[in-house]
Amino acid sequence: MLRADTEELQLTSLDGTVHARFMVDESGRLTYRVLYRGHEVLAPAPIGITVAGCNLGQVTSFKPLRVYRTDDRFPVRGVQQESRLLAQRALCFAQPFSGPSYGLQVVVADTGVAWRFVIPGKGVRRVNGETACWRLPSASRIWFAERRSDWKLKTYAGEWLCAPLSDLHAVSPQGPIQTMPLVAELPEGHGFAAIAEAALFRYSGMRLLAETDGTLRGCFTETAGFEIDGPIQTPWRVLLLAPTLHAWVNNDLIAQLAPPPDPELFASEAWTTGGRSV
Repeated sequence: MLRADTEELQLTSLDGTVHARFMVDESGRLTYRVLYRGHEVLAPAPIGITVAGCNLGQVTSFKPLRVYRTDDRFPVRGVQQESRLLAQRALCFAQPFSGPSYGLQVVVADTGVAWRFVIPGKGVRRVNGETACWRLPSASRIWFAERRSDWKLKTYAGEWLCAPLSDLHAVSPQGPIQTMPLVAELPEGHGFAAIAEAALFRYSGMRLLAETDGTLRGCFTETAGFEIDGPIQTPWRVLLLAPTLHAWVNNDLIAQLAPPPDPELFASEAWTTGGRSV
């Protein structure tokens, strides 16, 4: 049963198309659910992180501390010169059964949903893994980057292939693990979704394990975990959403979630030249 000091967070994008709900289930697990244009695109799925052997996703207390709206603008390359992120944001407090209390940051915009953990602390600690899951509609078709060699998970490159979500666990001779991003063509013309991460610094890159029931579960190369010195801030876990493939290609949410350039490294931009790489 839920404790009296657990609440839930519900955020809706300012255009009304994206709705996210973060809550604690009956077993005490943090979970979330996402609707897009009135349709469920992410069934309730657990989130969490294990640090120094403590599963921080099993909580005794969960409360939104601050819910607010932001309107940010960024220079970008491409068709438009400026990108605008009009979003609903929240900072939540979580107290796990064991381990330190921490914050959960959430962003909901008309282009998707993102969340990340912020865990205070000092010294070197081991991140044993994350409980990050995505449960897309079962009839979705998934586009993924395939390489018929062990280089598949060593690069963000490959031939883009498509398979039903239900077959993704067995479609590749390299195994059930896929690299990000995974792009989902939602059933019944409900648009497109993609699973990605943003602001990846001082952390291991996440991969996605396709399970037999269609669940996509985050995993890492380091099966025993990895060490981080000082406060732990995970990358943003991102679900990109778009009504059309054209809108998906022009979705700026990943870039918008990235921090500004380090002023110590980029105080002068005279030596830089904008461009693209392939």
